[in-house]
Amino acid sequence: MKKDIYEAALRHWGIDAQLNVFIEECAELTAEICHYFRGRCTLTGLADEVADVEIMVEQLRLIVGETIVNEIKERKLARLDRTLGREIMEEEATDV
Repeated sequence: MKKDIYEAALRHWGIDAQLNVFIEECAELTAEICHYFRGRCTLTGLADEVADVEIMVEQLRLIVGETIVNEIKERKLARLDRTLGREIMEEEATDV
């Protein structure tokens, strides 16, 4: 259902327009985070901007290809896991 909406938005406005909206939404989220650090926004306001960016990210995933995004994301998550030392801790817990 959501994917149908994202695809319809891309067809209706076009890729270039949606990429511009993505940039705008990221800028709004950045600004809202800055306001949050200054005590000038609420978590609800921050959540609102996160939701906008997530909607645009889903459209961007369709533009660049979900398969490649998923593959790269898995590699990056594995690297983050190693950086956090979680693999070592999990292996040590298994040895006990």
